Amino acid sequence: MYTVGIVGGSASGKTTFVKSLSDLLPRGKFQIISQDDYYNDLSHLTREERKAVNFDHPDALDFDLLVSHIQLLKAGKAIEQPTYDFKIETRASQTIRIEPTPLLILEGILLMQHQKLKESVDFWIFLDTDDDIRLIRRLERDLKERGHELDFSIQRYLTQVKPMYQTYVYPQKKESNLVVSTNEFNSSIIEEISKDLTAKIS
Repeated sequence: MYTVGIVGGSASGKTTFVKSLSDLLPRGKFQIISQDDYYNDLSHLTREERKAVNFDHPDALDFDLLVSHIQLLKAGKAIEQPTYDFKIETRASQTIRIEPTPLLILEGILLMQHQKLKESVDFWIFLDTDDDIRLIRRLERDLKERGHELDFSIQRYLTQVKPMYQTYVYPQKKESNLVVSTNEFNSSIIEEISKDLTAKIS
């Protein structure tokens, strides 16, 4: 199994990038796993307590479960991937069955922050986006998709998202094999990457 890790700041376009890439890859030959589904289960906390959790810090993630799932897939075994509900900010009850395939794509903001996970990935791609663009995209997403109030989203960005990006996310750029600017959609680079990945799993 060939494994690709795609990292970048919040609202750097990871979901759009992966979706566009997957549209060009051979069907049935790849799986996609998002870091977002591996946030810790916070069902034991109240809604107000969950709002105080720093989702941009590595401690917010169940890395042990994610690593074990990657190892199982590489061993040819299926997994039951958890899912996360960002409207209530805790793990959802349903899981998704993921079967092993020749290609595994991982995407998230903090994937390099766990050494075993970092070593499990064959090729790293960093999506580089200007801070202002990421902030605008994030605010639009928080308000439209996650039902957050504007003041809350701005406060979370200033106290958590921005400092965690500088501390944990941005340094991953230097350690990546490829850096792609996502200030604007770049179809040509996605096509090139899809061809390279298709060749590797053929």
